[in-house]
Amino acid sequence: LISASNELPNKGEGLEALWDRFLVRLFVKGVEKTQNFNDMISKSLNAGTDTIGPALKITDEEYHKWNKEINLIDIPENVFNVIHVIRNYIEIHNKNDKNKDSQIYVSDRRWRKIVQLMRTSAFLNDRKAVDLMDCFLIKECLWNETDQTETVSQFVKDAIQKHGYLLPLNISDIRDELKDFDTEVKKWTTKIDEVKKEELETIDNSYYEIIGFNYKARISIEDYKTLSTDYTKNIYLYLDKQQYSSGYSTAGTYRVNKGEPFHIVINDKECKLQTLENVSKKKHTEKPHPSVTRDWDKQVKVILTHTNNLKSQVEHYRNNDLKYLRVNLFVNPTLADIVETNLNDMENEIAKLEVETNRIQHYYENIKDETKQKTVKTFLS
Repeated sequence: LISASNELPNKGEGLEALWDRFLVRLFVKGVEKTQNFNDMISKSLNAGTDTIGPALKITDEEYHKWNKEINLIDIPENVFNVIHVIRNYIEIHNKNDKNKDSQIYVSDRRWRKIVQLMRTSAFLNDRKAVDLMDCFLIKECLWNETDQTETVSQFVKDAIQKHGYLLPLNISDIRDELKDFDTEVKKWTTKIDEVKKEELETIDNSYYEIIGFNYKARISIEDYKTLSTDYTKNIYLYLDKQQYSSGYSTAGTYRVNKGEPFHIVINDKECKLQTLENVSKKKHTEKPHPSVTRDWDKQVKVILTHTNNLKSQVEHYRNNDLKYLRVNLFVNPTLADIVETNLNDMENEIAKLEVETNRIQHYYENIKDETKQKTVKTFLS
């Protein structure tokens, strides 16, 4: 039965059961195309005239035969999964206090009719099983109020896109294996040298402490910077941060030769400035032994074999389970993009794994051996 109305049943009128009789609900807009509008307002309606040709009419025999065949249409596990996810979305929606006045109620009887509708779609599309494109019909069967249409449409879309199919692809395992492989390559090709360097220890960022002088003395950093090996200069020393100038101006103070860094001479007395040892780490690369490289090449080959197998599985699924996506009589073919989202994401992830594998191989094949360069420089020096 097909019926049309300018309004929906009001709440509280006891007509909620109507929704189980009228399974599919569609908004019909006004006539948009100019020629169709002109025909509508000018041509005779002939509402009581049978305009269906004999070739399109369904006989009683065909109708009963089709009903039996429709009941034999298979419902795959992933379609059941989509239905359960949608029901869960509806339950969560109804439990939310914000939706107290916008409850979505779908009876078990209506769910049975929805499944029958999807079976019919599969049958009339000449398929033996319901597919994910048939599941888009569900969104026209769930809403009771017009302001629920967007909500239920999103429920159906999310359920199909995120939970419609799960391929047993071990992408995460390969990702972990690749991460470990990268760590191993960097470990064997990166060496760290500790470089020890003696530096002056500063006090209050203003002084250097003098060791070996008659008193516990300090020299200001600014004064120290003015010293030279070529000439003497009078400067002041500081005792306990107090300037001391009575008789201890440092006539004849200068820095000693370059062979004794951090030494100064105060009135012919050689003293050392307080220093500390600063340890820094310097990285350099080292080319792996050919036998190690051969082992790594084998590992690269294994990983790329895994990714090729994954691509084959995705392609097989696309060509077999999803080959009828864009030929559904009752569903807009553009919705197939939603179904293929996860599949496209998987292909992108596999491609990233292959790029990363090739990057690691290119790295260890073309790495510079800085160890040999360092040895040559040392020898030359």
